[in-house]
Amino acid sequence: MIAGGAAGWLEQQGLVHQAFRKVGLHIVLAPPSAWDGKFSKFNSEWVLITLRNGEQIPGYLGPESVLSSDPSERDIYVQEIFEVNDKGQWASLHRGLWVAQRDILKLEFSGETQPEHGQQNEV
Repeated sequence: MIAGGAAGWLEQQGLVHQAFRKVGLHIVLAPPSAWDGKFSKFNSEWVLITLRNGEQIPGYLGPESVLSSDPSERDIYVQEIFEVNDKGQWASLHRGLWVAQRDILKLEFSGETQPEHGQQNEV
């Protein structure tokens, strides 16, 4: 079990690929989906969730957020959600939110700094 955990950690750090490249082997491993690729190396960041009904929910994906790894249900729990005022400033609502896959139209990410409304980077 420890060896499996160590191997997984080495893979996430990219050390396995670096070692293979040093000996002349170039291995390409693509994630099964964009969702898996984005969230396999999850870092805290700001997100704008657009729902299928057009509603937009700004949030913070931090260490208490949860992202499903089940291919049949890609739901998401955002640890903190916000409202946006007329000046584009985000104000915390001091609560989290669970969103089902069926309700998500798109997710937009803004990295480590809080964005101005409408300036997220779509992935």
